[in-house]
Amino acid sequence: MNYFESQRGHDMCNLLFKLLRELNEFLENEPERKPRNPNIPLELQLRLDVQKTMLGTTGDYSSRILSVIEDDVVADVMECSSYATDRTWSDGDITLAIGRVLCNRLGITF
Repeated sequence: MNYFESQRGHDMCNLLFKLLRELNEFLENEPERKPRNPNIPLELQLRLDVQKTMLGTTGDYSSRILSVIEDDVVADVMECSSYATDRTWSDGDITLAIGRVLCNRLGITF
C-alpha cells in the first residue's frame, strides 16, 4: 500500500484540496491583479505567481511540492488560461492548475 492509499494520505489529500478550493474562492473574489512587471519575462512572472500561490497553501512544504509539479502547473496555466491569447492569467487559473496536476499525479479521475 502506498502512502496515498492509506487513511493518513487520504486525509492529507482531502485537506490539501479543501485549502485549494478555499484559496480559489478567495482569489475569485479578489480585485484584479496589478499590471505585471514589464521588466520580468512573462514565464518567469508566471512561475513566481505559482510559487506564491503554493506558499500560501502548503507553507513549509511548498518548495518540495513545487520541485515535483511546478513545470506541469506552469504548462497547465499556459494551456488553460488566457496566456496563449492575451498573455494573462489569474490566481484562480493557478489554483485550478495545481488541483488538476495534483489529481493527475495522484491518479484521481473526474
